Amino acid sequence: MRPFALKIGVALAAVTVAVAAAAGALAAKSAPLRIAAPGRVLQGKVAVVSVKTKAVGCTLSVRYANGDKQSKLLPTRTAGGKAMWQWQVPDFAAAGQARLTVACPGGGAATKLVIVVGGLVPPKVTVVKQGFSTKVQGSRENVSYGLVLQNLSPNANALGVGALVNFVLPDDHLIGSASTTIPIINAGSTYDLGGQLGFTGNPTIAKLEVVISAGGRARSEKNFSPGLNNVHLVPNPSDPAWLGSVEGDLVNIHPSLTLASSTLSCVVFDANGNVLGGGNGSGFVKLLPGTRAFFKISSGLDPIPYNQAASVSISIIPQYVQSATP
Repeated sequence: MRPFALKIGVALAAVTVAVAAAAGALAAKSAPLRIAAPGRVLQGKVAVVSVKTKAVGCTLSVRYANGDKQSKLLPTRTAGGKAMWQWQVPDFAAAGQARLTVACPGGGAATKLVIVVGGLVPPKVTVVKQGFSTKVQGSRENVSYGLVLQNLSPNANALGVGALVNFVLPDDHLIGSASTTIPIINAGSTYDLGGQLGFTGNPTIAKLEVVISAGGRARSEKNFSPGLNNVHLVPNPSDPAWLGSVEGDLVNIHPSLTLASSTLSCVVFDANGNVLGGGNGSGFVKLLPGTRAFFKISSGLDPIPYNQAASVSISIIPQYVQSATP
């Protein structure tokens, strides 16, 4: 009888081991995913997200506070039973609570809430100053207008800013409109917008009505705006009572790039800092680093009385190209 009992004991032990192994495998397979991620992340920065799993093909999705999504991001690294993401938080991701979701085929899914902290202030462009001057010439009247615009964001450039200028009569009716798109207004800076509009007859312009429309935005980066020297106001040669042009030297201060072209816009002020109007121009002389060329702005300035013009502010949007190798 003793040998028989021994066989039964061995069989029971084998069954116990098999059951324990199956239970362990089941527990390992059904272990829930846990997302490891910081509780707070910054706009424009990279955050590390990871899960412990042996599953292949895991993806990370992010839903921001405003409903925007980043979907099915693939891991940047998978090793040692762990999937890891270098999550690039967009520069303008909505601040507030975001939901992270990791899904692994055959391995389940998990979510985690994190807080997105605003690092960039979205650009808001406002009108700091505005003004205009008129000049009647026979059956026509020309109006020179100037706006000083400011991007209030300290760290985000405003792109494609639209400026609509309406010319308003004393009865509040509009008699004309001028529309301009400004490619860029740098973070924390001002832009001087000048222009002219002509009218048939001699309408009385009571005021300007300005509408600024938001465009795109981008993180502020170091830029090299061309320098200006010897800037001065010049009367109209054929009618010295009126302003003819703004002239001076345009200098390429970029250390390595050639200045291919420049778009110039200016606003003219009286002695008290009031806006009299403005104008615009462009230059296409290629300037190597450290060189200069003459510039002249004349479009739009003729309706400004020369004896009232005391100072001018000029904004430049440059285009650079690689300098030729000698």
